[in-house]
Amino acid sequence: MVKMIDTLLGDESSIYIHTIKNFWDANILIRTMFPSKEKFDELVNEWGPFHWVQTKSNGKWLAQKRGDEWFIYSGGSGYNDQYGQRIDEYDLLSYMGVDMFGVPLDVIIDNYSYEY
Repeated sequence: MVKMIDTLLGDESSIYIHTIKNFWDANILIRTMFPSKEKFDELVNEWGPFHWVQTKSNGKWLAQKRGDEWFIYSGGSGYNDQYGQRIDEYDLLSYMGVDMFGVPLDVIIDNYSYEY
């Protein structure tokens, strides 16, 4: 199973996962999703880093794990419940093409992301 996931996520042209801990290291599309640098910093300090997931055919998603729940929003749409499309962990795993393996999103991120 690990070899199949490696094959899917190891293809640099299909899926990118970036871990973002610093507002100024994030690209402009991500920065504009927040009302301020202070709000970004507050969320990172409270819940940990954000993860920018880009899939070849299913768009860009900004994810952050808050306790047991993932907050995942479409890229460039605003990171709160009033703006943008919010999806759950299983939808994102499906968009990434790895939902059939039963591996949680945090395991995928821990093994296949790189930091800005």
